[in-house]
Amino acid sequence: MNETLAQYDNPLVFIPMAAMFVIILGIVQQSLREMNMFPTGSRLVVGFCVTVLAMYGMDRTLVRAVVEHYTAMGVAMLFGLAGLLLAAWIGLSAKARKRIARSQRDDEEDA
Repeated sequence: MNETLAQYDNPLVFIPMAAMFVIILGIVQQSLREMNMFPTGSRLVVGFCVTVLAMYGMDRTLVRAVVEHYTAMGVAMLFGLAGLLLAAWIGLSAKARKRIARSQRDDEEDA
């Protein structure tokens, strides 16, 4: 197997790398938003491409250092992100239920 690909054999490599991907994507998205050069839809595509190129350019020394020291933090960040998304989804669905109930009451009052 190619020596550069051998560093990705261990599944524990993907956890901190996924966390790094999320961090870099967030930084790139914020930078693109402040530059105001791209329309809203293309910012995500440009940000994703830049992040993929940044992750591709990381050498194995950096990957090894990240895996050794930041695996637990990467797991915690990914679980935290999943928790935030779940909380936002639950909050949005609760707001939607309240709006539906409010509109039904308004419709009953109007009738």
